[in-house]
Amino acid sequence: MPDRFLPGAVQSLAHEDAGPCFGSLPRVVWHSTENDPSKTSAATIANFLDRENFSVHLVWNPVSGAIVQTIPADRYGRGLKGSGFPTNTMGNPCIQIEVVGFAAEPFTNGPCTGLDRIMDWLRSFGIPDVFPSGVAGNRDRHTWQKAGHFTHAVAPDNDHTDPGLIDPKRLFAAGGHSVAHGQPREHVVQSGETLAGIASSHGVLLDHLRALNPGLFNAAHHDGNLIHPGEVVHLS
Repeated sequence: MPDRFLPGAVQSLAHEDAGPCFGSLPRVVWHSTENDPSKTSAATIANFLDRENFSVHLVWNPVSGAIVQTIPADRYGRGLKGSGFPTNTMGNPCIQIEVVGFAAEPFTNGPCTGLDRIMDWLRSFGIPDVFPSGVAGNRDRHTWQKAGHFTHAVAPDNDHTDPGLIDPKRLFAAGGHSVAHGQPREHVVQSGETLAGIASSHGVLLDHLRALNPGLFNAAHHDGNLIHPGEVVHLS
């Protein structure tokens, strides 16, 4: 059974969370605090969020590597707005992470000290390496209900744009996981990429991608002409 608390994180329990988790789809939501990580500690942010009743599971400073956990993984956080839709309480678990940094300077462009153990912990819950809505796509309620990684920028009924254009490839490269031989191949969409270009770079036909990824060739994706960073393209 996965650890309710990230091994090695400082524990400072919040006074209030959003209740026990239920359901089955494992998820994580990434935020950024809009603070300078060279000047602001994870503990300072954790204490501020607790006072404001917006506590999340982890507060992580990617420069120092400090991680403070305020909510166990089997309970929901309070970092998102809710307007009649369960943004905070969708999935099991639904881990929320505040990264000390700025949306305009995505944390994946920096040192990311401590990311390996965060990613290993997230994967221990079965959270897949995929951004179903991309890192800055639409705020679709249906997609929000899927398993995987999400950002505050795609949360329904919210208007924040954090944590900015983080790099899914940098996230998914972290940790001690390995892809077993024979497992299906996948490609994480990067900014500016097209399905035709992805097919060409991997030596497959566009019709092959169409057969494996019908959801990327629907009306919402303009029949394959509109894809978002963080979406996953199945290659085999």
